[in-house]
Amino acid sequence: MSVLLRRRLEWCEPAIRAELRRTWLVAEVVLFSNLGSQIDLQQVSDAPLVLLLLAIMAAALAVRLGVTRLMARATALTPGEQLYVTAAHVPKATIQAVFGALPLATFAARGQEALLDEGKTLLVMAALAIVTTAPLGAVVLERWGTRLLSPPGEER
Repeated sequence: MSVLLRRRLEWCEPAIRAELRRTWLVAEVVLFSNLGSQIDLQQVSDAPLVLLLLAIMAAALAVRLGVTRLMARATALTPGEQLYVTAAHVPKATIQAVFGALPLATFAARGQEALLDEGKTLLVMAALAIVTTAPLGAVVLERWGTRLLSPPGEER
């Protein structure tokens, strides 16, 4: 709907963008506060579990970036733009926060006590993904943006 509005009502696009930014400021706090309040700190202190989850996350991230790179190569983007699009797939914190808490909430709502530990593990995985990929992605995009998206020989 926002894409349609943006195309049809270009004159109000800045106002819509500002309102969405304001709405997200509140939603972001609620989302991440809710996620953080549900994390079992005992699991975070279990070093072998955390290392295993980080290894799984690294493997999943490698596959995601590989597929993104292959898909970007099939476009008319410049090589620098292709690399930037690939790097933009590193930080996926918000969606992981939403889906990380879903299994735990579902297991609790259905009274599936036997699966609560697995739900807590998935929640820890989501939190680790947020804590590692969001800052990494922000740094990569900030540092590479000017170089990859500028025409050759021109620095923005």
